[in-house]
Amino acid sequence: MTNVKAPLQGVRILAVSQYGAGPFATQLLCDLGAEVIKVENPSDGGDVGRRVPPLFAENNSSLFFESHNRGKKSVGLRIDTPAGQSVLRKLARESDVVFHNLRGDVAIRLGLTYAALQEVNPRLVCCALTGYGMHGPEASLPGYDYLFQGRAGWMSLTGPPDSYPIKSGLSLVDLSAGMMAALSMASAVYQVRETGIGGDVEVSLYDTALSLLGYIGTWTMSREWEADRLAHSAHPSVIPFQEFPTADGHIVIACVKDKFFFKLCDIMELSDLRERYPTMFERVQNRSQVTRTLEARFRTLSTREWMEKLRGHVPCEPVYTVKEALDSGEIPRQRGLLIEYEHPTLGICKTLGPPFKGWWKPTGMRAPFFGENTIDILRNIGGLSEQEVAELEQGGIVCRGDAPCGH
Repeated sequence: MTNVKAPLQGVRILAVSQYGAGPFATQLLCDLGAEVIKVENPSDGGDVGRRVPPLFAENNSSLFFESHNRGKKSVGLRIDTPAGQSVLRKLARESDVVFHNLRGDVAIRLGLTYAALQEVNPRLVCCALTGYGMHGPEASLPGYDYLFQGRAGWMSLTGPPDSYPIKSGLSLVDLSAGMMAALSMASAVYQVRETGIGGDVEVSLYDTALSLLGYIGTWTMSREWEADRLAHSAHPSVIPFQEFPTADGHIVIACVKDKFFFKLCDIMELSDLRERYPTMFERVQNRSQVTRTLEARFRTLSTREWMEKLRGHVPCEPVYTVKEALDSGEIPRQRGLLIEYEHPTLGICKTLGPPFKGWWKPTGMRAPFFGENTIDILRNIGGLSEQEVAELEQGGIVCRGDAPCGH
């Protein structure tokens, strides 16, 4: 297909964001075709994600940064100064979205709200991705994924019953909040095109973490139900729906319907188990008897052997390490998830693209160097003259990629 236009092609996003959740949100939109301009502070070396160890190189390049900033542009600009504010407003005038993941009080002080910018662009969407929200007694607190996995109750649900609460191995609050912000921005841009009037969109990590409690939140609020941590990461109301040790590893079984349990019993030659506990309710009432019998049988064969017997009949998957998951055949490449390119300082980069697929391809370009696009964007989008840019550069307000960006 020629002349393919991505869904968000023509949408420009001015992003004052760093580290994980914010860059992930705009990476999703970049992969949908949006132009994303990162505004980075010359006084502190730009996005802190550029310097996350252990895998980083010269020119403020890191594999962490590459994972959430492919295909974006970078402007070195101090927006905490009057001159920088003037430039910000010029860029906002020509943008569709101004996005940030700063603390609420900082964002208000830096004029990143619709109230501060509607004069220059009434069609602007101003999206805030914060820890605790833009207003209220906690708005000035720094917020991080781990904190909200604890406060929102996630950690109380995770881990074996005799262990301390455990967080997810991934920053799931950050990633989920990033997806919520991306969805909100795309939806708001669509509405602006219908109405011609912009506004504020707000997503917080705390709100996201609470909202994702889902049915567990409903059970708890409606019936004061208390969740128990179960052995082998078992589901509270579906049995068997858990991890089982095998002769050489682990396997996950998900019998969400009676027919899957019956098939599991047939393949494992456990007809007595099928006859004694034919309904989900009976299996929940006799959890220990059911799981003990299955555990003993699963330990008799390897994970590969059980997968060969069960795959296609019972929902099941092996428990892999991350390396095993990414090396499992050619599935990541076949599914279009693998994005590979050569970076000037990091060498070959292999990263994972977005899970959505369509008639367009996600960007396979590297992430920008700090300030790499400053001159081009200030001239062509901000409308600044060469002399104006030079004066801003001399004053330490802007920074371009081929010049020192001081602290």
